[in-house]
Parts: sequence; structure tokens; C-alpha cells
Amino acid sequence: MTSKMIIALAAGTGGVAPSAVHLAQGFVKANPDVPGLFYFLGVAIFFALGALVAFFFSETEAKKAFFLGIGLPALIATAQTQGGVPATPPTAWTNLFFPSAYAQASAPARPASADTPPKLQFKPSTDCKQCEIWFTDAEGAVVSKQVLGAPTVRPKTIAVPKGATQFGIADPKTNFKWVPIPAEPNAPVTIEFDRKYSPLNDLRRGLGNYDLKSYDQKIQLKKG
Repeated sequence: MTSKMIIALAAGTGGVAPSAVHLAQGFVKANPDVPGLFYFLGVAIFFALGALVAFFFSETEAKKAFFLGIGLPALIATAQTQGGVPATPPTAWTNLFFPSAYAQASAPARPASADTPPKLQFKPSTDCKQCEIWFTDAEGAVVSKQVLGAPTVRPKTIAVPKGATQFGIADPKTNFKWVPIPAEPNAPVTIEFDRKYSPLNDLRRGLGNYDLKSYDQKIQLKKG
């Protein structure tokens, strides 16, 4: 193996080192966070970029090339966090390579002055025993958190706190988003919850956006 190949391998290995640490941390969790194929495509891009950086700087020592490769993901991660502090629970930070956009479920916003809270029921299509439902008022302050618990055959009835205008499902496996509470106070509304795999999210995780989840939430509000 030539010295140039050794330098390229060292720099590429340095480029994927942070992703390897993140991957290992995901596997040791109680519920392992297993990425999809596109995650490893992002890691492969980091490997190639690390090798290119070492070539650009004409590095001749493998040890220096390794640390040079490590610096690239750190630089990109720093750029991704410049968009500000994420909402609570955390949403994805703005990515360096791809714009981030999370659509809210379409529903008329409930006025904060409504005295009678609507009747909400939670109906997951997938396991959501670690999920919580969060409510905020019109100013964005969290007014209530409720554990949804293990799924049941019948939808779970949710007590909506007075003054709440939006809710969000805090699910450790998906990206969080806020959803407006329907305006009709007396109409029962069922929250149908599911997860949708996103190859783009997986790729962005592989490119260092570790706060992003591979799955997006699929929330539908059905009346009656």
C-alpha cells in the first residue's frame, strides 16, 4: 500500500470517527437507535471528504491526516448549530447541506380564551409507550405534560388543560412538531399517530446532524 493511500485512509477514518461514536451510543440505549442505509451513505461522504482534505493540504503523516479528517465533521456540526437553540422538545437544527422544514398538521387554531377544552383521544398506529403529549399556551409556554403510556385497544382519552392552543407528541424515535388544537370545543377529535421513515433525514444524520431522527411524525386529526 502506497503512502498516499495510507494518508487517504487515515484522513477518511478520521472523518467518520464522530459518526462511529454516535452510532455506538445509539446501539447501547435501552431502545437501540438503528439507522438506515442512507445514514451510511452520509458517513461514506464524510470518509471521501476527509481523504480529499488531506490531499488538498498535501499531508504526509498519517497521524496528522487522521486529526485533519476529524476536524471536518466538527466544522460542519458547528455550522449546523448556528441557527439557534432548538424548540422544546428539540427539533432538528438547520442543516448545512439541506434546508429543514417540518409541516404542521392543518387544523384551525383554538383561541386561548376558550373555556371548554375539546375532547381529544390518542390512537397510535405503532408502539408509543414512551411517548408524552405536551401542551403550550398562546405564548408558547408549556402548560402540561402527560405520559401516554402503552397502547390500548381503545383510544386513550386526553385531558386538555385550559388555555392550551397547541400540542406535540414527544416521541424518542421521531422529530418533534407542534400541532394546533382544533377550535371546536364540543367536537371529539381523534389524534392518529404514526411514524414515517425519511431517507433524507437518515442521510442528514450521517452528515453530522445528530439531533435529527430518521423518522418523522405522521399526525392526522379526525373529528367525530
